[in-house]
Amino acid sequence: MQKFIEYLYYGSDLFKLFLFGFVNRDSFYRIHCVLFFSIQEKASGTIYLSVGLLFLGVLHVGYMAGFPFYSSWSVFHRWIIIPSPFLGTLFLAMFFFQYPQPVSKKIMMPAFSIALSGVVIICIWYFYESFSAKRVFYFSGHYWDFQVNFFYKVYAIAIIFYTFLFVAIGTWRMITLKGKDRIITGIVLIPMALIILIPGVFNAMSRDGAVSRELYQTVLDISLVTGLFIVLVGYINYTSEKTSILSRITGITLATFFLILQIVSIFIFNQYEESYDLIKKTEVRLSAAGLETSKDLEYVFQYDSATDSITSLFPGNSQQPDESTLREFRFFKIAHSLFELPSLPNGEFKQSVEDILKNSPSGFDAYKAGVKDYLSSKNEAQLSGKDIESFFDSLQNTLVVLRNKHFHLPPKEKNDPVSLDKLFQSKVPGIDGYLRELKKFALNPDVTDSMKRDKIFDTFLTQIRKPDERTYKGERVYELNGLVPKHYISYFYVSGEKIYEVGFRYESLREYLHPTGKILYVSVLCILFLVLFGFRFFFQGALLNPLEKVVVGLREANSGNLEYRLEVKVEDEIGFIARSFNKMAQSIQNTRKRLYSSAETLDTSVTDFSEFTSLTSAKMESQAASLEEVNAVIESLSNASEKNVDSIRIQNENLIELNQKSQVLLDVIAKISEHSKGLDTNARESKLEMEVVNRITS
Repeated sequence: MQKFIEYLYYGSDLFKLFLFGFVNRDSFYRIHCVLFFSIQEKASGTIYLSVGLLFLGVLHVGYMAGFPFYSSWSVFHRWIIIPSPFLGTLFLAMFFFQYPQPVSKKIMMPAFSIALSGVVIICIWYFYESFSAKRVFYFSGHYWDFQVNFFYKVYAIAIIFYTFLFVAIGTWRMITLKGKDRIITGIVLIPMALIILIPGVFNAMSRDGAVSRELYQTVLDISLVTGLFIVLVGYINYTSEKTSILSRITGITLATFFLILQIVSIFIFNQYEESYDLIKKTEVRLSAAGLETSKDLEYVFQYDSATDSITSLFPGNSQQPDESTLREFRFFKIAHSLFELPSLPNGEFKQSVEDILKNSPSGFDAYKAGVKDYLSSKNEAQLSGKDIESFFDSLQNTLVVLRNKHFHLPPKEKNDPVSLDKLFQSKVPGIDGYLRELKKFALNPDVTDSMKRDKIFDTFLTQIRKPDERTYKGERVYELNGLVPKHYISYFYVSGEKIYEVGFRYESLREYLHPTGKILYVSVLCILFLVLFGFRFFFQGALLNPLEKVVVGLREANSGNLEYRLEVKVEDEIGFIARSFNKMAQSIQNTRKRLYSSAETLDTSVTDFSEFTSLTSAKMESQAASLEEVNAVIESLSNASEKNVDSIRIQNENLIELNQKSQVLLDVIAKISEHSKGLDTNARESKLEMEVVNRITS
């Protein structure tokens, strides 16, 4: 166990650029999953979104499990990688079926079951095919893979199909939804589609050699971190689900840190690789001169063009020169001679090239035809070796792709002339001539044996080496129970008439980059610790606790406790809110006191006035009764007396007038009584208003 830990910490390429990128991306995926899972009262759509991101994060866990180790058993990390993108894409598609409200289960569940069954079938097939398959080491990505070429062809089609389903379902929901729901759907659909599609295209191109694996990793890193950043910010800002301020700050901060750190790490590792090449170039010259031997040295070959022979200069050579080694030296000599040609008039330059090509070795026929075809298309007055070198660079870029595509062909297509003829096609001058000559030999009807055809391809597709250019060498394919292949890093060096090839341990590059990667890896862990715990500690005291106290104060005021006051500790925005709350509570409290005082005064005044009006009304009613009695007596006297008619008539008229005035007085008294009752009603209404004020303030 101790040895394993030491190997993991010191001997493996645990902190290479690729692994650092995987750690970075996996950490970012995990943060998103935790953030979305932590949403309280989340909808079912958010759950599917979280699970989809979780499976995409598992994809990078698989890379993390395979890339740290150089041993062939690390190939089983592919068993984690293959299912993950399917499941991630599937659950992300289910998000659209669930957000904002679940679509009919009659549509959703059968579709999900069928898609999941397809994933299970593909995975079982892969596990069965890969278990006993050959293993291939890819120098471009520094990882092991299974040689199951036909499966990977089907796998690529399946990935495209599932991605199409994801985009189609998301687009359909964007069209049918409206308002904020449409915006959130677009926020998830567009970035996630770019995260899946763009790296997928670059991955396929890197496997063919059309782009470097470093470029693919760079595109994957930047697109992933940027895309998830957009999803995080957009979803949190537009969703109506309950989230916390701290989770938003944490997610956005980590996204920013990871994006910056990933971009910086790319430049750092590129600079360190250039430094490694400079160191090895110096060691190549010292080893060729026999002055100093590097601890990483594996072999030193010297080619003498005069005798066309190879000599091993290093006694401890772990590799011996073979036919392919001699062919590389021969091809290098011809190409190097072409590159060294000076600038000459068109016709003179073409003649010089022709003279060099006359001495070209066997197997150089395709390159010869390509050079002639290229020069036939050049009408410039002056040509130089730089033009030939530019053509060879373009040709080598094309051949890298063709070699890899030929390597990845299923067994049947590798021996099918029709398929091979379609593969080796080009309309570029020079490259077209090269491929036509290649097919003339490899696709000759007389060549029926697949092994013989493969040998022709290996010979004609031999790489043209350049001085001081790093090249990975060694057997790529490893068969179970066979010898484990050994890999090297090789450089060519020219000194006079001698050409040298110096090979170093492949592991030396991984070990050289290890300390730098270690620093960056520790930086990721420190950033995670700082943001997840340091931010929480800082914002707990500076933001969350003061906000919690403000919430407590609002609850106290809402319950009627206007005596509660917030303590202002820091004069910042939170302190301003606390002071404003205290002023608001004091203002409400003073207003309530004034309302209480006004209501009590009004109640006393209404009571006194009501008593006065009641007393006045009683006295008036008594006087009216007395007047009615007097009127009755006078009328009786009028009936009894007939003598003094005129006098009585006059008195009677006076009494009638007095009676009318008394009636007017009674009407006034009645109105005063009604007004008294209105004042009493106003008093009761004042009391009710006072009770409303009390309720508002409580």
